Amino acid sequence: MKKGNILFGTIGAIIGCLPGVALYVGVAMLRVFSSWSGFVALYCAIFMYTLFSRKLTKIGVIISIIISCASMLLAEVIVTSISIANRYHFTFFTVFKNFLKIYPKLNNKFSFWIYPIIACVFVVIGGYGYLTNKNKNDVELVDNDEVEYDYEEDDEIEEINDNIEKETKE
Repeated sequence: MKKGNILFGTIGAIIGCLPGVALYVGVAMLRVFSSWSGFVALYCAIFMYTLFSRKLTKIGVIISIIISCASMLLAEVIVTSISIANRYHFTFFTVFKNFLKIYPKLNNKFSFWIYPIIACVFVVIGGYGYLTNKNKNDVELVDNDEVEYDYEEDDEIEEINDNIEKETKE
């Protein structure tokens, strides 16, 4: 079994969260409760982590949970930026770029935080379920692979070495 790569897995998890962010933003634009899209972000992040790192460990699932929670916050920032841009006739990118300056002036900060928090709760519940029940055999505690030897290749290599020694003696 190949050894997993945490850096590539993290990059994969970031890429994997993008469908969840898109779903969150799309459903929120329809004025529907969209926090359940945290499940989508988590499972896509876990899938892409596994694809990029070639191995899923518990650390990989935890990294995917953290990145999925951060992506839900990003999705809410995007939704709020779109709403502000539409209301006050600014471009989305102007509002998004200056969001940290605009945030203190929001009237209802509670509504900004409630949906990403609920989405993060869904992400944590899904991650906990993934770690404990669903795929116990697929997730390893640590990445402790031993080198596996293919004995047939060793035999072939020995035979080649023997042939080379015979030819050099002759």
